[in-house]
Amino acid sequence: MSEQRLTSSLPLFPFPTPLSSDEEPDLARLRAEEPVARVRLASGHEAWVITRYEDVKTMMADPRFSRQRAAEPGAPTLVASVQTPDMLVSMDPPGHTRVRRLVNKAFTYRAVGRMRPRVTQIVVELLDGMAEQGPPADLVAGLAKPLPSRVICHALGVPHEEQSRLDGFLEYIASDTAVPPDEAGVVGQEAVGYLTELIGRKRQQPGEDLLTGMVEAHDGADRLTESEIVMTTLLLIGAGQDTTRNQLANSVVTLFRHPDQLAMLVRQPDLLPQAVEELLRFSRITAAGLVRIATADVELGGVRIHAGEAVLPLPHSANRDAAVFDRPDELDVTRPDYGAHIAFGHGIHFCVGSALARMELQESLGALLRRFPTLAPAVPLAELTWQPATIIRTLTALPVTW
Repeated sequence: MSEQRLTSSLPLFPFPTPLSSDEEPDLARLRAEEPVARVRLASGHEAWVITRYEDVKTMMADPRFSRQRAAEPGAPTLVASVQTPDMLVSMDPPGHTRVRRLVNKAFTYRAVGRMRPRVTQIVVELLDGMAEQGPPADLVAGLAKPLPSRVICHALGVPHEEQSRLDGFLEYIASDTAVPPDEAGVVGQEAVGYLTELIGRKRQQPGEDLLTGMVEAHDGADRLTESEIVMTTLLLIGAGQDTTRNQLANSVVTLFRHPDQLAMLVRQPDLLPQAVEELLRFSRITAAGLVRIATADVELGGVRIHAGEAVLPLPHSANRDAAVFDRPDELDVTRPDYGAHIAFGHGIHFCVGSALARMELQESLGALLRRFPTLAPAVPLAELTWQPATIIRTLTALPVTW
């Protein structure tokens, strides 16, 4: 892999799109004119960005684009926390194949389905708190931020009275601010220590939870090691915390900006599952997918990418590709092609928590609109603020009324 760092006139990525916007004009131009384009990252590295749907899917499924190489020290990255070599998202086959197969045995749709009643209960409790406070209420503080923390702790079988032992790590993940390396290291080690202890207890006293499922998952004599279980758990906590929180909050803002679609969803709640998918397609949550490193010369979108070069797939751009989606820049909760989006990725690194994320979004958005059918922003949408300098679009607050 090339360690070359260059200063050039290439555009800086992520592009300076206002955080308030679901649209990215720079990506629309690249899709039309230069679908595989060279950019520079804040680290000084150069990389290719992939903007069209078919190219993004092709790249994500091609084993010649390595996540493992992108986890090496000094590799180009947008998110340093996912450069941990022994995390599932940083593995290539055959290691990834083995760990993912065992994790999938625990993370089944049936296992996620068993969580739905508790997720429903958590949502009701949080909405009760908002109602008691009375309008206006902050949807981020009242629902979007605490929901994924409580759900993932329940999913993992963390006893309620022990959840405070993960508070530091959960807060670090959800802060979306620069954390001093020494502080990050402390909260990370505390989380690892607690999870190691909890895994030991799950071996002695199994429960009906994902952590027990990972402890018990086996394929013949093969099982996940303790380190693999810990790192997978940290990944689930981190990924679920940020993405679900921000997908929910930004989805509500998107609906506020499309009042006809919001009104339709209130009138026809049976549209909720496909509305969630359409919001996943339409709402801009992350700036890019995970960096890959080419391990061989590869032709993609008519461009030759050389071995050692960094490549960034852009799923959000792919989800606006007119070659795949009719009227891609329109929000349509009745869209017939909603299921084609790749917001959860594609290929071997397709999001392992996608079923849980979908269920949380369906339960929370559905309950929110049933409880508050006249939900509306309590401040002009132009006054909303997003946390600057983050890869994930994070609303600082969302005041609502009803």
